[in-house]
Amino acid sequence: MKITDSMIKKSCSATIYKRGLEYFKEGRVHLRKREDNLITAVVDGEELYNVQVRLSEKGVEDCFCTCPYFETMNSVCKHIVSTFQSVTEQPQRKAKYLFPAF
Repeated sequence: MKITDSMIKKSCSATIYKRGLEYFKEGRVHLRKREDNLITAVVDGEELYNVQVRLSEKGVEDCFCTCPYFETMNSVCKHIVSTFQSVTEQPQRKAKYLFPAF
């Protein structure tokens, strides 16, 4: 499944999208692992936040972030958006294992 910019924009508010794009441009996303349908990353925010995205044929099946916004709102956060953007911009890149698994 390919993640598109329009999919990212539809998944969150304009403010969250803008902040996530800024995080991506600032190089805060560290892809840890990318398999066919599972992407894991660590995003450098106020702390290091773990992000996990599971894809299916229909799109994003499930996503998770350890940040307070996601835990409170149970909604796509800027860390998830920045991870989506990283995958969109570098679709064929193999992720390096930079951090221990969570």
